[in-house]
Amino acid sequence: GEADASCNGRCQRKVRRFVDSREFEVFMCILIITNTIYFGVEAEYAAQAQSTEVPEAFKDISLAYTLAFLVELVLRMYGYGWRFFCA
Repeated sequence: GEADASCNGRCQRKVRRFVDSREFEVFMCILIITNTIYFGVEAEYAAQAQSTEVPEAFKDISLAYTLAFLVELVLRMYGYGWRFFCA
């Protein structure tokens, strides 16, 4: 009921403050930069190995980055609600 809506609103505001925090923004920037470096490393490996076969470690690292960016997206969508799509 009303208590749930109030709690949900408080939770949304907390998540919004979290994703808008400088620390979160810096962390996400670091993830973007390291992901870009990782793309370069993976491309260099593929060029040197002359193979389309990707080692499991590369797959695992790619999955970790994908999950991290997915968590960011979900947090931002929850924190901003429908405004996330309109801004």
